[in-house]
Order: sequence, then C-alpha cells, then structure tokens
Amino acid sequence: MKLEKQDNNKQRVFIRILGNVNLTQGSAESDIIEFFTEGDIENVDNCIYLTYEESKVSGMEGTTTTLRIDDQQVSLIRMGTVNYAMDFQKGGKIYNQYETNYGELSMGVVTNDVVVEYDKQLPKRIYVDYDLDINGMMVGN
Repeated sequence: MKLEKQDNNKQRVFIRILGNVNLTQGSAESDIIEFFTEGDIENVDNCIYLTYEESKVSGMEGTTTTLRIDDQQVSLIRMGTVNYAMDFQKGGKIYNQYETNYGELSMGVVTNDVVVEYDKQLPKRIYVDYDLDINGMMVGN
C-alpha cells in the first residue's frame, strides 16, 4: 500500500485486492479476481479501519467496504447496494447475516487462517483463508 497524508487521522492509500475463489469443494479450479482502488486508513481506539468504495469491477458499485483489523480478528463490513458483515477469527465458525432484496440469509464463516503483516504499524498485507456456507450449504473457499 502506498500512503498519502491527509489533514486528519486518515491517510489515503492505494489498495490491491487479490481474491482466489474456489466455488466447488475439492476442485482445483478457481476464479482469480484482482483489482486496484484507493481508500482511507485510520487508527481508532486501537483498531485499524481500511475503507474503500466498490466499483463495477467488483460487481458491487454503490457499496462502501470497510475492513476492521484488531489483534483478535479481521471484520469485513459492506454497506450500500450490498449489506453484510463477515468476521474472520482463526479456529472457529462465526455466523453473520447477508441482507438481500428477498430477505436475510445466514452466512457461516470458518476461518482457516488470518495473517496481518505490518509496516510502521500499518497493515501492509492482509491474508484471509476461509470457507463459506450460506444457510448451511457450502458455497466455496
């Protein structure tokens, strides 16, 4: 991430998002998604917040995504045209709600690994490996 100072506690950053999604359990086939965007990063009450606007590339234009990073877990919060939160904490299954136009779905997240690498007390790399089920049905890794 490249940083630019702003007037307040926030810093402007350039973000590279790389996703490797396997939608078929046990299959070697996966979809690789990569895009670059700008966002803001700030430290509030010993938590780091990384916020950026989704685009057409992600399929979630009109949505703001925030990553909340602390020493216990990483949380992803999306608000806008898509609304949901996902909590990633290694070693357990956490249930979250996914809001759709047709009602809410229950998302089960099993976090296999979470690694946050820092450079000068700011996250340089965030790696999350997780399995996802929706209403009890395995969706992918």
